[in-house]
Formats: sequence, structure tokens, C-alpha cells
Amino acid sequence: MRTFADIADITRPGTFTGYHGLPSSSVPHWIAPKGATQLRQALEVCFSQKARVSVKGSSWSISSITKPDRVLIDLGQFRNDVPPLRAVHAAHIATAPKTGAYIHVLGNVLVRYINHALAKSAPPLALPTSGAANGQTIAGAIATGSHGAAIKFGAMHDAVRAICLLTSADTAVLVQRHSAPFNDGLATSLQSEVGVPVTSLADDDAFGAALVGLGAVGVVYSLVIEAEPLYQLKGVWVDRPAGDEDVLGAIDGDDPGALAPSIPGQFNVAFSFNPYAAKHTAIWGNFLEKVEPMESYVGPRVAHPRFGNSVNFWIAQQSPLLRRLFPNIVDWAFRQHYHDTDPPPDKPLFPGDAFGDTTLAEGMGRGIEFAVHRPYAGKALRTLLDALRRELKDHNRALAGAMGMRYVGPSNSALLGMNSADRVKHPDFNGVACFEIGAMTEPGDLGTSKIFHACESAMRESGVAFALHWGLENDGLLAADITRYFEGNVDRWRAGRKKILPAAEQQSCFRTPLTSQVGLTS
Repeated sequence: MRTFADIADITRPGTFTGYHGLPSSSVPHWIAPKGATQLRQALEVCFSQKARVSVKGSSWSISSITKPDRVLIDLGQFRNDVPPLRAVHAAHIATAPKTGAYIHVLGNVLVRYINHALAKSAPPLALPTSGAANGQTIAGAIATGSHGAAIKFGAMHDAVRAICLLTSADTAVLVQRHSAPFNDGLATSLQSEVGVPVTSLADDDAFGAALVGLGAVGVVYSLVIEAEPLYQLKGVWVDRPAGDEDVLGAIDGDDPGALAPSIPGQFNVAFSFNPYAAKHTAIWGNFLEKVEPMESYVGPRVAHPRFGNSVNFWIAQQSPLLRRLFPNIVDWAFRQHYHDTDPPPDKPLFPGDAFGDTTLAEGMGRGIEFAVHRPYAGKALRTLLDALRRELKDHNRALAGAMGMRYVGPSNSALLGMNSADRVKHPDFNGVACFEIGAMTEPGDLGTSKIFHACESAMRESGVAFALHWGLENDGLLAADITRYFEGNVDRWRAGRKKILPAAEQQSCFRTPLTSQVGLTS
């Protein structure tokens, strides 16, 4: 029986802390493999010692999905002597991509790098969509269902066409949908990279489970993305006063695009709300369309943390008091933030710039996000705004931040993405509206936690089915919440996961605190 002493050269004790300060825990066995052989050795020890496997991405998530137990496998230095990105060989393609190309990407590659490398390729390419920021690894982004505001496309996982998973020290599987865009040659070609035979699994439930696997379907070695020709994003801001009936009416009528008729091909649709302002501008709508590049791509812009200095941090922490004493000043600061820090609406941006680095300094930032089906967006919006205002009025607890709203198109394959639904029960499902309640506070701020919990309670009382973003704070998410929201997809996800991990010891090693919390795994 192999022990951790057998891999002492790549193992050390450490403390894992997410980029934003959550989660945080001590890790006796922090394992840093540099190639597939060392990775398989690490898995062999974990299985032998019956240790739950956690894989570290970029530490972007603030969910318990990333919280390790005894073991953390850190793929930050994983290279495996292969290119991080490469085109899929034509001989392995059964169904050609619609417009762009199939790109094979290692799971530990940052979305930031993918955006850059694709834009510099010949011909220039791009991810079809990105999250709100691009500091995640691609494996972590899809595992947590990361999304932007692509109302006509979907989330990041909707660009994935195949996933290669290491499921033990001796087994690996290439998962794709039943229609199989790739032949068995792709799985065979990966055997020399991972060092074990790669089984080809073309199954819709298995693929749907793997797309948003929640860290519970194996180690993502690589995946295939369908990239598209490089584009830029260009659009307008629509600024409206608090309580604007046109905005509320467009959301209630499931027609947010009516607010920006000058952008006919709207691709990204998002709003930001100052939940407390009674007058002046308090709603900012952002409508973007894809356009042909108007310039050559040179390189990424560099983002600078907006809230990184101690003065701004102190101001954020004093938000409840300042709002009580000087509400007009606080509301003015909100308006300046949106008008002064975002790119001019007439300037086209490449996707890696429009969705660039985070603007929060390390150790700052908390957030919770509710996803609801689009027809219920108006009710959810009013419910959350009312909950935030009651917390201020009744308990003097104010959010040190704003509430964002983003529309995401429906997923055609993922089972547990925020933009997924049971299509048997909802054949006309057209996507979701997501409400992110963010705060510029430290991880242990009790007032922020109480605000989040009040919002959860209000949503349950409203009767609107919701899920919480897998990658943000979700300690209050219940099994009943996801069963009500995802319905039959929950059982399909379990069944798909079992096809990927047929052995009980595999299922035991690959699970997370979050999947146990919501009843997806034991």
C-alpha cells in the first residue's frame, strides 16, 4: 500500500486560502505534480489512503467546492511536456465545427491565457464567451458553471465539446455527447500523454455531468473547446433612475433588449443596481454586440485593482454608517464608479479585455448569486431589492457593494449549469437571469453573511425556484433548492457521474463538501 511518504518529493504541508480569502483550511498533503506520471502517483496514494481528492485551480472560487480535506493536488506547475493549447488533428474530427476550430486545452490553463493565445493564432480565434473576469483556470471555470452575460449563447461550458478526465491512477475517460464530434482516434492519441488507456465515452448524461462536474467527476486533464473567429464587443450603457418603470417593465416582459434598440444584435445583456438609492441614476444597463475586429490584436490590457488600497477598503467597511449619515455621497460614489472606471461605450474591445482581470485586490470580495428562469426575473429582482432595503431599514445592515444582473442563454448539454433546466418539463426554456449580490468586505464579515442569508430566505418565501452559483458563496444552499430548480437533471447528473466513475472507491475519492451538502454525493 502506497503512502504519502512515497511522493514526499512533490508533497508538503500548507494552508489553502482562496484568492478572495474564502475558503481557508490547513492541508497536510499539498501535492504539486509537474506531469502525468506524478499526477497518477498522487492519485494512487489518495485511493490507497482513502483520501478525498481536491484539485487546486487558480483559487478563484469562494465556494466550499474548492475546500480541501487532507489532500490538495496543485496543478499550477503541471506542464506534461505538451503545448497548453493546440488544434485538434483533422483525422480525429467526425463532425466539423460550425465556423471556427476545435482547440485542445490543458485543464490548468488560465482563461486569460486562452483569450490571448487564441487572439494571436492564425487565423485569430476567440472563446465564444467568458466569465465576468478571466483569472480562472478553464477546468475550474467549467466545473463551477462560470458565465458572463451571453444572452444568445450561454455559459463557458457551452463551448466545450469533449473532456478528458483522469478517474484513478490507472483509468482515464474522454467524455463527449452521444452524437460524438470526435472519433476514437482522439482518445487513443491521449493515451501517450496521460500514460494509461483512455476510454471513449459518448453519452449525453455523462457529458452533461462532466461539463459542470463540481469537482466530483475526476481530474480534468484537458478539454476541447469550439473556438470561433476573433471578434470585438461594442455597445452602450443605458443609465436610468431608481425604480425606472421602463427597466422593470422590460424585465417583467422578458424583453431587456427593448432598452437598447440601437444595438440590434445584442450578445451580452447585464445590469447593475444601486439597491438603496431613492433618486438619481441607480440602474446601469450594459448592452454589447459582437462586431468584426476594427483593429489588430496586440495584447491584453492590464487591469488595476479598484479597491485595493486601505482607504477604499475602510470606506467599504463603513458602508452602513456612511449610508445612514451621508446617503447622497454614497450614491454619488456609486455613480462615479460606473461612469469613471468602465471603457467608453463607443470603444470596441476584444473579449479578453471586455472580460479581463478582476478589479478587486487579493483578500477582498464576497458574493452570492441567484439564478432563476427568465420569466421570473422581475419577481426575483423585486424580492432581492426589497430584502436588501429591509436589512438596512430594520437592522442597519447595508451591502458594501452593488447588485448585478446578467442574462445567460440556455445550455444545450450541461445538466447542472446555472443556465440548465429539465427540458422534458421546460421545452421552451430560454435561459436564466442571474442576480449577483457582491460586497467589498473581508471574509469573516458577519453583517454581510446575515444580508446573504436574508436574501436566501426572501427568495424561498417568494416561491421562485432558484439555484446559487456553484463558484460563489453557497453555504446556505439546500438539497431541496437544487431539486426544485434542476428537477430531473439532478438524477441524470448522478447517473452520468456513475458512468464516468463506476467504482465506489472512485466516487468516494472524487466528491466535495458542496456536493455532499446538497445531496449529490454521499
